[in-house]
Amino acid sequence: MIRTNERSRRHTRSRLRWRYALVLALVVIGLLFGVAALAAAQVGAATAVADVTDSSVDVTILESQSVQAGTTTNATVVAEGAENGISTYEVTVTSSDASVATLDDVEVHAGDGDNAPLTEVERADDGSELTVTVALLDATHEPADEIELFDVAVAGQAVGEADLDVVAVRELTDLDVDEYDVGHRGGAAVTVTDLEGAFAVTGPEQIDEGQDVNATVSMTGADGGLSAYEFTLAANESDVVTLHNVSVHAEGADGPMVATDVSENGSTMTVTVALLDAVHEPAAEIDLLDVTLTGQTEGTVELAVTDVGDVASLDHRQYVVENADGLVVDVAGAPGGGFLPPPAPEDASESESEGEGEGDDPAAFELGAIDVPDEVVAGENVSVGVPVENVGGDAGTVTGSVSLDGTVYETAAVEIDGGSTDVVAVDVTAPATPDEYELVVQIADDESVTTLTVVEAEVDDSADDGESTDASTDSPTDDEGGTESGDDDMAGFGIIAALGAILAIGLSLRQRRGA
Repeated sequence: MIRTNERSRRHTRSRLRWRYALVLALVVIGLLFGVAALAAAQVGAATAVADVTDSSVDVTILESQSVQAGTTTNATVVAEGAENGISTYEVTVTSSDASVATLDDVEVHAGDGDNAPLTEVERADDGSELTVTVALLDATHEPADEIELFDVAVAGQAVGEADLDVVAVRELTDLDVDEYDVGHRGGAAVTVTDLEGAFAVTGPEQIDEGQDVNATVSMTGADGGLSAYEFTLAANESDVVTLHNVSVHAEGADGPMVATDVSENGSTMTVTVALLDAVHEPAAEIDLLDVTLTGQTEGTVELAVTDVGDVASLDHRQYVVENADGLVVDVAGAPGGGFLPPPAPEDASESESEGEGEGDDPAAFELGAIDVPDEVVAGENVSVGVPVENVGGDAGTVTGSVSLDGTVYETAAVEIDGGSTDVVAVDVTAPATPDEYELVVQIADDESVTTLTVVEAEVDDSADDGESTDASTDSPTDDEGGTESGDDDMAGFGIIAALGAILAIGLSLRQRRGA
């Protein structure tokens, strides 16, 4: 019995030892699996971190820009390294100096899709900051090394330089709507320059002596429109051609105002134009005016814009103007011209027409006061007379021009003896709008200016006119009535005279009987 119990106790202890060993083994195995899992988790985390770093996206502005003051250019914001495409983003762009350049609007670039992207734009009041929030929906961007997100409209405000920067990027997600890690945020500079344009002269390249042709002065790059300009047109050979008569390409109810100054030998002409309400709208090229060239002697001459004064845009900003190629003209069979020389002048007066006499005291002309009426009715013709004195010793023939409200009228040629004065007259048409207009007369190198007052035409009153007509019509009747009254008066006077004669005869007979 005792042995049986002892054997039973041994068997129980043996089973407990096996159980303890099994539990210990399970604990050890559990610890091993836990360590392995922890290591795997750490490796996975490290791998995950490495994937995010590899998928970081840079958001920058594509390149620096240059823009003229008063105009607009686009700056493009791009994402680089979006290996899994793009579905959403929020980007903030700033301008470092809103007085130089402002951010005005955006144009979103999107992929192909049936639905347009959802876009929200928040702009600072002064144009210094702009935030763009976009959900591309089904118009997502496919994976690419570089993806253009949107264009920012940058407006040049004043000459200078400003920095455009991407300052914040949020919610930049891939096609699975997983958010990218944002790497570099870059910017670019914008340079604002003056308005820039160029003058050019075009026209016939061959003319004869004595022939008149028109050359056109035009301006390219007038992106800000045009409200006023001043420049000098010059021929590099003064004896080959002369310049005169200007016709400005502009039309308005109150403009343009034109003044010209021609040198004595006719080789240079300065033109000043204020367009007033006849302004030119922005355009790539604008024809400004025509000027008349007269061939004088055989030769080759270049006509070009040499000096540029103020050239103003519609908002009165100044252009920086370059002088483009001029016009080269061959006169009267110069090499390459192909013209036969004209016949010789019939007399010497043609040589005097330039105010150059053969003597030591050539003709020279000075203007007197312009003779115009005090008031002129709108739309009517008026004769403008100007006394011209030849202060030189030789006779000469002179022509001139009258400029009124943008229209230039050429005077007839007048031959004036040395030391004499004559009146040069020309008919002009008064503008249709009542106002005071500057009337400019130019003869040779002298200029005279006066004011022409244009008034409305008097309105005829039909009733008053009828009464006046009736009164004037009645006048002959009254006169006739007066004549008839005179006849009646004479008839009455005759009766009285007859009665007096009868009485006188009666008295005479009575006296005789008494005797």
